[in-house]
Order: sequence, then C-alpha cells, then structure tokens
Amino acid sequence: PPQAPWWMALLPNLLFIVVLAIFWLFIMNQMQGGNNRAMSFGKSKARLHHEDKRKVTFDHVAGVDEAKQELVEIVDF
Repeated sequence: PPQAPWWMALLPNLLFIVVLAIFWLFIMNQMQGGNNRAMSFGKSKARLHHEDKRKVTFDHVAGVDEAKQELVEIVDF
C-alpha cells in the first residue's frame, strides 16, 4: 500500500491545536470584554456620590408629611 505524505499525518494534530488556540483566544477576549456576567458576578457596581448632583435640603421637603414620616422611621431604626 502506498504511504501518505508526512504532512497528512500531521494535519489532524495541527487542526486540533488551531481549534484549541482559537477557543482559548475567544475565552480570553470574553473575559477582558467586561460583558461576561458570569465572570463579573459579585463585583461591586458602586458609584461615587457627587455633592453637586443633588442638592435636596430640608426646605425642599418642608410640609411633605411622607418625607417627615420616612425620616422618623430611619431615626427610630
């Protein structure tokens, strides 16, 4: 029987290595993308509080009974 060329014997191994490398690059790209929710589970999404963003004073809520009741509940807690 005639023998196959040497590169035909390497072809399945090379194909496996190429597929594995593409899969590895895809996984690494997904991890760095930030859109992968499974890898970012439990990470804090805390934001800094900016003083100039909201300026609600007691004068703004004066006379609003609901705001007063909520504040009383917080103080009682």
